[in-house]
Amino acid sequence: MKILHVSTPVTWRGGEQQLLSLATVLKDYPVTQWVMCPEKSQLINKLNAVEVAVIPYRNKGLLSLKLSWKIAMSCKKFRIQIIHTHDAHAHTAAVLSCFLFRNQAKIIVSRRVDFPIKNSFLSRWKYNFKSVKSVICVSELIKKIVEPSINFHERIRVVYDGIDLNKYRKFNSKISGLRKDYSSDCSSIFIGNVSALADHKDYTSFIATCKKLLNDGMQAHFFIVGDGPLQNNIKTQVLNSDCGKSITMTGFRNDIPDVLSSLDLLLITSKTEGLGSVILEAMAAGTPVVSTNAGGIPEIVQMNETGLLADISDSENLAIQVHRIFEEPGLKEKLIKNALSFVQGFSIERTAYLTFSIYLEQIDIEAFINQIM
Repeated sequence: MKILHVSTPVTWRGGEQQLLSLATVLKDYPVTQWVMCPEKSQLINKLNAVEVAVIPYRNKGLLSLKLSWKIAMSCKKFRIQIIHTHDAHAHTAAVLSCFLFRNQAKIIVSRRVDFPIKNSFLSRWKYNFKSVKSVICVSELIKKIVEPSINFHERIRVVYDGIDLNKYRKFNSKISGLRKDYSSDCSSIFIGNVSALADHKDYTSFIATCKKLLNDGMQAHFFIVGDGPLQNNIKTQVLNSDCGKSITMTGFRNDIPDVLSSLDLLLITSKTEGLGSVILEAMAAGTPVVSTNAGGIPEIVQMNETGLLADISDSENLAIQVHRIFEEPGLKEKLIKNALSFVQGFSIERTAYLTFSIYLEQIDIEAFINQIM
């Protein structure tokens, strides 16, 4: 089986992490795969490190016909059977490669965002194009959201994001990551938000929640871990919040398992979220979670069982839920135990297996078996 993954972002976010993890696990499957991505993307070096074949391209406009042409020519050259697109622009380019350049490969689309498909001709056309054989949603909520725009509902599948659980099995203390780098604040409770500095992560609500907790007298230090387009804007908000000395912006970090393990609490304030894989990582690290009920998050943060929830933009209730973690007897330990058990079902190996099963539906199984025997 020959697979071409297509990704268009140059940045490193959750979708690119999922693609890297999927491609890494699929190396042990009877597939030959390539990843087509921008030549200046952060993904390339990481793919090279795990020895996954890369087809780089110059990122000169996400809807460039050159990308569609490159997809079509690569599919012809390598006899690609399935194109797996990992973002909306990759999806568009793959469909155009079939429509304009007679590419015969079948298309699998990953859908990670929790807002409706645009009510435009192009959007509906590309999701219902004949070459699109499956739309993989990362949560049941996303499946429900996209159903009205897709003619054949049987094409819509749910495969939850997975994480590398092995990265977290070695962590059993709070002496690494942020605790090591910010040792002067080790007497404080460490609360952090680990996500891109983008609008939908709603750091305004995070900062407001921090201020409320400090005003309540909580001895805490807060961390914003990540980078992104709103970095300067968020920095200004922190400086103007009257609690800037208690909030540290760390920038991008490569040691997320260490970071999550060193936190006393992960506080996620997103307005939209397909699923929230960093929440799964926090569960695996033994760190309790308080989050907004955005998007697919309630499918993994089950109220009072695997974490605590509050409404979107409700900093008052978010602060209340944070207080509960540290003040209700036995609650923190219960949430950590339940979450650690729950997250065992979200391994990247399971995600890869379910994705591979969807690939198998698109090919001649008998011919495939004969080929690998």
